[in-house]
Amino acid sequence: MTGAALINALLYELAKWLIERKPALAFSPLMIRLLAWCKPDWEQWKTEQTMKNVDSQAASLVKQWAKEEDKAKSEQLLEKAKALFPSATVTIVPDAVVPSVMIIHEADDNASDEVKALGGEMRIMSSLHGFLQ
Repeated sequence: MTGAALINALLYELAKWLIERKPALAFSPLMIRLLAWCKPDWEQWKTEQTMKNVDSQAASLVKQWAKEEDKAKSEQLLEKAKALFPSATVTIVPDAVVPSVMIIHEADDNASDEVKALGGEMRIMSSLHGFLQ
């Protein structure tokens, strides 16, 4: 949009604002000509602004949908991991780049004190393909 077109669009907005404040101005021949002259540039400017707004809303929707999809995948992975490792503690890894779960196996009773101090086996997995039949 050129500078002149932008000025015309802003003049149109100013004229609308003035008419809202003083409705009698709507019947002024000068105001009628000004609105008629500036309207095409205002329409183009308004369309550009609306499309920018729509684009930003679409981008935020895509991000929201991706988060919801990742959450659903994480929950599916959680259920599969719980079924495969019923004695382990399984939790979703929050804010992971890819949907992931953490699987924690408690140390066996007959394990050494050093292994018990470490807390047993822990895995962070984004896929259970190696464990599925």
